Amino acid sequence: MKPLLFASLCVLVAGASGCIHYFPGTEIPENPDTTAIKTVMEKYRSAVEAKDVGAIIALCSEQYRDDAGTIQTEDDLDYASLRDVLPRRLGKVQNASLYMELKRIDVQRDQAIATYSYVWRYRLPSLTSHPESDSDIMQMTFKKVGEGWKITRGL
Repeated sequence: MKPLLFASLCVLVAGASGCIHYFPGTEIPENPDTTAIKTVMEKYRSAVEAKDVGAIIALCSEQYRDDAGTIQTEDDLDYASLRDVLPRRLGKVQNASLYMELKRIDVQRDQAIATYSYVWRYRLPSLTSHPESDSDIMQMTFKKVGEGWKITRGL
């Protein structure tokens, strides 16, 4: 088979098979929705490190609701309470460093769930002189608003 014909045939087969591109080092398909969600999560990470409450709230949907995974209502958050709660929480933190690694993004029409692991290193000088660290696997949920995505749960 001639090289040009073989190359053309390979391109046709690859196109017909619906080549899927993935974010490097993951099994997360790279498409406009997952790219936009990944961008929101990166903006969230940067805003947490900068303690920029306004930027965090701007990433959230007005439908934001989170029960923190508990049955107690005193730790529940909604969009209106973010302006009060976030400054108090982040105001205590110094030298924050947040590492987030995406594990999965599931998109169903205008809803999405991102699963990620994180490591958060910070200092709480009002409580202890020692550095603190938290790590876990979490989920953040999103709703498509226009062409973009907003966080609806999981801060």
